[in-house]
Amino acid sequence: MKIVATLVEDLYAVHYGGEHHDELTRLLEQWWDTSYLFNFYTENRSIIEGNRFLSCEDGEAFVHLVTDNTNALEDFLLDKTTNLSHFFRPLGIHDDGVSVLRKTKGKQHCLRLYALWVEAECYIITGGAIKITAAMQDHPETAAELRKLERCRSYLKSENVMDDDSFYEFLNEQSHE
Repeated sequence: MKIVATLVEDLYAVHYGGEHHDELTRLLEQWWDTSYLFNFYTENRSIIEGNRFLSCEDGEAFVHLVTDNTNALEDFLLDKTTNLSHFFRPLGIHDDGVSVLRKTKGKQHCLRLYALWVEAECYIITGGAIKITAAMQDHPETAAELRKLERCRSYLKSENVMDDDSFYEFLNEQSHE
């Protein structure tokens, strides 16, 4: 597991061992991939069609919904006036305190980016998903993202990341490995 900078100031992403890309890049590529999206729709058709929030009557509508929202998300992230603290919110009611490495989520309709908050405007993306169920635990993909959040949080705590100073020190040490 390695933490890498993204094109967005103060936004970092986890690059898991064995993966070709960091999580932000992987997710954006996945959400642009129409074959992936059609397969996702087919595998989750009963959930998607029964979800009034998504209101997709077929695979083509689902692909358009996701790619339109991917475009909006990319535009938002690349906007130099973007305030990350307005985008990322506490993941749950127990994550609303001011604690380092707080679990957060950023939403663009059904798209989610999951991140750990370090301090101020600094976030580390641990993963993301197309959220089609009310609770993260109700779908295997979002449940896996919850586990990734916790795994990354535990790893950073074991590396003594407790604030932005220790985070930047960690990044500096990591770059010399």
